[in-house]
Amino acid sequence: MTPGSESVINGQTSKVLATIPVPTFSSHLAVDPRTDVIYVADSEGEVTVINGKTNTVMTTIENSNGPEQIAVNPQARFVYATDTDVDTVAVFSEKTNTLLTEVLVGNNPEGIAVDTRTNTTYVVNEIDATVSVLTP
Repeated sequence: MTPGSESVINGQTSKVLATIPVPTFSSHLAVDPRTDVIYVADSEGEVTVINGKTNTVMTTIENSNGPEQIAVNPQARFVYATDTDVDTVAVFSEKTNTLLTEVLVGNNPEGIAVDTRTNTTYVVNEIDATVSVLTP
């Protein structure tokens, strides 16, 4: 796989502060504001974990499928990634950076969001026009 990159941009000056190598087919990212760790979804089957303080890759989490949309629940310390190919949401541990489980959801899960107040994750399933609700 030919590496791509993610850029870190200063919000005040719009200048690029750093460029971090990630897989070419990276599609979405999510940040844990408590730990300053960034999770980048790669449709080829990986989640790249980046240290936001040092702008370096910490590790890569292998996933059997291709994660697309991604969300972080900093309260529960879980990362969630949708996979439209197999209609699942992969659940990763932030503590160990490992895949914990894959949950079957509706047809073509596209959007994902976390309500940190209730520790509830919502997944929009595009084809069957439903919302799946996941709780820890």
